[in-house]
Amino acid sequence: IRDCAYLPHQQTPLALVHQWLFEYQGEFVGFRLFNYLRHRNFGFSRYVGLLPQHRHHGFGRMIHQLSARQIADDAKALGHPVPLGLCGELDHPDFAPNETERQTRIARIKIFRQWGNIILEDLDYFEPYMIQGRSDGEVTEATELEPDRMLLYLFPILPITQLTPEMMAQLASGILIDNYRLDDDSWFVQKARASVNLHTAQFNR
Repeated sequence: IRDCAYLPHQQTPLALVHQWLFEYQGEFVGFRLFNYLRHRNFGFSRYVGLLPQHRHHGFGRMIHQLSARQIADDAKALGHPVPLGLCGELDHPDFAPNETERQTRIARIKIFRQWGNIILEDLDYFEPYMIQGRSDGEVTEATELEPDRMLLYLFPILPITQLTPEMMAQLASGILIDNYRLDDDSWFVQKARASVNLHTAQFNR
């Protein structure tokens, strides 16, 4: 949280940055760091955490709802229409290192669905490398880390029954280009867009 707070202002010109700490009855409960991507008109959850003793008491859902409300307030303050919602990343269960972790990820996805999130299962999304200067998605040596296949979720502000390919492209481009600052021709961006194009063909059948 401290490292994010000390980032120079010019590093986040595409976003309004929020860093929240939560207390309950004088005790620290958790935190959330999230951005409103002003040119894409949706929010992106960067980090969130609750202390173990405060889980399963409704705090997670409350933080989720308050964050989405803040995104709507950001859009309104800038004269933008109602934003698409609050988006974030979830670990993909199919790529878990073991069965215990796989079941943990499945349970987490179930909770997010119960909160009203839409899971973008058709989007081929990989989390970018957190290594400076490396964003091509290629693995040239066995010792290098491969990118993590992730799931995106969207907590819509207005009711949505189905995400359109245009919405999926907006979310993927906003996160990868505006948030992670990847180039338009990055492997990660092209991989996500290719899956959107495939979904578009299926969507229009």
